Amino acid sequence: MKKLLVAVLALFVFSVIYAGSATPQVSWTGSAYFSLGIDEKGVDIDGGLSSFTLSVSPTGSTEAGVSFWFDFIAGTWGFNSLTFENDYFGLTYAEGAVGFNKFFGGLTDTNGDYVPDTPVLDGIAEDNIDVNVKVVDGLEIVFMDLVSGEVDYDTGDATGHVWFDDFLGVKYSIAGVNLAAAIYDTDTDPSTSTLEFGVTADKNLEFDFGSVALEAVVASAASPVYGLSEAFNGTFGIVSLTQNFKWFENVNLLTYKGDDAPTGKAFDVTAAVDYGVTDNVSVNGSLGFVIADLTTPSNFTVPVTLGADFASAFTAGVSLSWADVLGAATAITASVNAGYEADMFNLGLTAKWADLVGAPSAIELNLTAGVTVDMVTGSVGLYWADLSDATNVVADISVKVVPLDALTLTAAAKYAGGVFGYNAGLTCVIDDNTTFNAFYGTLYDKDGDGVIDINDTDAQWYLKLEWSTSF
Repeated sequence: MKKLLVAVLALFVFSVIYAGSATPQVSWTGSAYFSLGIDEKGVDIDGGLSSFTLSVSPTGSTEAGVSFWFDFIAGTWGFNSLTFENDYFGLTYAEGAVGFNKFFGGLTDTNGDYVPDTPVLDGIAEDNIDVNVKVVDGLEIVFMDLVSGEVDYDTGDATGHVWFDDFLGVKYSIAGVNLAAAIYDTDTDPSTSTLEFGVTADKNLEFDFGSVALEAVVASAASPVYGLSEAFNGTFGIVSLTQNFKWFENVNLLTYKGDDAPTGKAFDVTAAVDYGVTDNVSVNGSLGFVIADLTTPSNFTVPVTLGADFASAFTAGVSLSWADVLGAATAITASVNAGYEADMFNLGLTAKWADLVGAPSAIELNLTAGVTVDMVTGSVGLYWADLSDATNVVADISVKVVPLDALTLTAAAKYAGGVFGYNAGLTCVIDDNTTFNAFYGTLYDKDGDGVIDINDTDAQWYLKLEWSTSF
């Protein structure tokens, strides 16, 4: 990190010198909290500041800024970023890695929600700079320091060092085409360099009837990497048409590709219709053609869906779908739903068949009901994963009463797998920042996974006074 930080600080000082009248803007964000908690195990108090960030931000084209984070509870602080601009470029320096491009230095999913959110180079790149070149509008340069501690001002001996073993990426847009090129070292040994490099391009074309998205990549890794994708979305009257094509070779060989980098070779096209017969009745359907692997084009599927819906105070719908109407005509999934909604109550029913022909009695059935009367809101639900085993039912019931604007009373019960759980709670909003909570029961999220569990042998109670504010 030192070699990059020294260079950035030198540029920072240079920029500040030529920004004689700079008046950076100081800002801060964070939150403060206090809590008093009492339960069966004892009494605890807690409080402090959290997520506090202090920033000195540029307010002009030739000004500098720096951002720090503070953890007042742990008594620690750290550096977030350094930003400065002049008439020629704007530069941001930060520790760690950044995401550059889905093929080169992309993002990966770290929390299992299928959304790439963390740089692949996290833990490898020690720091980075992002430079916007003002003299070439739209030109962006990203550098990540993958091998640090190389610069030594006390010697000219380069033994044991190759000159380039980091990450350099360039982005530029021209005529609506977004270009990105990168070259980077894939090993962290300062004496060797295993380079990968490549370029990508993407463009969206808009028409009156639809749009086309194009993307291509050419790169050098352990083997040549190349590929092209094309996607069309269009509407023609009541017909919606979608079509996708991709042909990518060896993308998996790119060391720092993101989770969303396209791979494989496939083609699909789907025509869908949604037609309103009357104000309350509509029918819909779709017909598709899918080749999952273009290297074996004779292996294709023809998915089909059919459906009808009725909508007013009373709603109803039915749908049928085939994953492959030609290859597996009897493999049908189906669903039926019905409901009624009024000012004071609602009812709902949903039934699903994973295999309507092969297992017609294996029905997933959900029944729900709700009521709202003045200050009282209640709901009940019965759920069967397989109605052929009718005794395997999950039942939920909940009630909320709001006798005063600042006071909420709740109660809930659940039955599942032969086990019964319950809870009762109270929330009092004392003012905009202060709340009081009371709880008792066996129905709560014990393992912190976001799912309410039945803890039939571990009833819990607590009282909690909380105050918090954000700034």
